[in-house]
Amino acid sequence: MTERVPHRWTPIQDYEVPPSRLARPELRYLAEISQEQRQPLEDTEGWATFNERLRREWAIETGLLERIYTFDRGVTQMLIEQGIDAALMTDIGTQDPNRVAAIIRDHQDAVEGLFAFVRGKRQLTLGYTKDLHAQLTRHQRATTALDPHGNLVELPLLRGAFKSHPNNPLRPDGSVHEYCPPEHVAPEMERLVQLHREHENASIEVEAAWLHHRFTQRTSRSARSSRARTARATPRARRRLPSRRSRTRPGTGAPPAPRRADAPGSARTRRGRAP
Repeated sequence: MTERVPHRWTPIQDYEVPPSRLARPELRYLAEISQEQRQPLEDTEGWATFNERLRREWAIETGLLERIYTFDRGVTQMLIEQGIDAALMTDIGTQDPNRVAAIIRDHQDAVEGLFAFVRGKRQLTLGYTKDLHAQLTRHQRATTALDPHGNLVELPLLRGAFKSHPNNPLRPDGSVHEYCPPEHVAPEMERLVQLHREHENASIEVEAAWLHHRFTQRTSRSARSSRARTARATPRARRRLPSRRSRTRPGTGAPPAPRRADAPGSARTRRGRAP
């Protein structure tokens, strides 16, 4: 049976319209107000606590978005307020609390490294992209997939490497949303990095949305890597990390959320996607 593919992948495109047309003047005004109010607070203990909890929230939600682990909002809030401690995860079913805590700490280390990267005024490169993925998945051993017969299988997770097999998600109606084929990912990512470097005059929130969307088109909706790259763009304006509660972005035609995606032998990858 031939699969319906209403969305075919295409080589990466720059902005469809000048980025200045996508910018919202009120966001720049709000950023200026935020910066004015922030300055007298930066040396206070409360400000340090706020930022620490914000980064914990980012680290926790990054794995929840990809269903690397699952637990309710109560557990999330407790971890945000008290710290990443396996002893606090008493109601997470059959999941190993120590492994979950280790994965969250990997996310936390990644975002700390991300801010160090930005403070050093380093440019985004393919090498850094792969290093970031390896750090985010340091304690993740495998990825869950569906084989051609619909059976769940565990596949080794390739850390710090581009995907080696197609990973085209199925939409709810059974049709396929096609992502960039593996053999084209490396040159497409080189093009992505080059275009990003040419966008120095774009508004931060617009460029962050463009970078996130184009990255997911190349590789799949890898929430962890995509959110980290978005965070990499936003610190230039000294703004907050992107979170699940504030993820509005310009209408860039983002792809639908995946249900399944291809893996070796036409298996469908579900978690732990390569960059």
